[in-house]
Amino acid sequence: MKATPVAYITAAFCGLCITTALPVEAQTTSRTAPRTTGTPYGVAVRAPAELVAAPAFKQVRLGKYPMTRVEIRVRALANAKLQENPAAIVPNRAWVDRIKVTVTLSYPVASVKRAPAVAANAEPGAKFAFYRASATILTMPQGDSGSVFFYLPGEIVKRDGLAPAPDAYLVDLEVDGKTVPPAKYSISQKIQAPEALRGFREMADRGAQDNAGVLLPQYHVSGDPSHLLSPTLVREDSTR
Repeated sequence: MKATPVAYITAAFCGLCITTALPVEAQTTSRTAPRTTGTPYGVAVRAPAELVAAPAFKQVRLGKYPMTRVEIRVRALANAKLQENPAAIVPNRAWVDRIKVTVTLSYPVASVKRAPAVAANAEPGAKFAFYRASATILTMPQGDSGSVFFYLPGEIVKRDGLAPAPDAYLVDLEVDGKTVPPAKYSISQKIQAPEALRGFREMADRGAQDNAGVLLPQYHVSGDPSHLLSPTLVREDSTR
């Protein structure tokens, strides 16, 4: 008998050695929901920004060793302050300000390949290395889109034998300090299930601290012509 098509989502990030099966229809609905978000008044409104496509991963040689480049393409949709208060005073009502992009990546650690018996007894999350970085787009006109790039240094890619693409990823957006709920393209296939996503966030919050500063926003990397068409980014690290 032919099995009913299902999409399997591994719940490894919940510290569980199980696989969760979800009907394809249910997963499709979650990935293609309208780009809306709630307001303090309980009225659904258009999200102020969204991802245009899933993150793109590519190895680029900008030094001695190839680096892993992550491209996040963002579209500006609505001014977040005006959504909250239509009478708010903003520089330009047709522009979207302060779009913060936060990328979280996870890769299997090398010790899993070398010593699986030892790794199996590790703490939840210890089987993965997490990398996180943020970059903030200064401003964009509504309807415009642009790419923001992040880089894993070639030395880390070479030392740890990292694959060109991560095991899982998560992209969070904030606009003028307001969190945009995850939507299509924000969450990788493996952590689509709510419990897997929750476990991923918890482990990443702990694990990313061990690799703080390793994943680099594009303004810390020179020599890539792709930056020429990127929107202007705020150097938040230089204003503290």
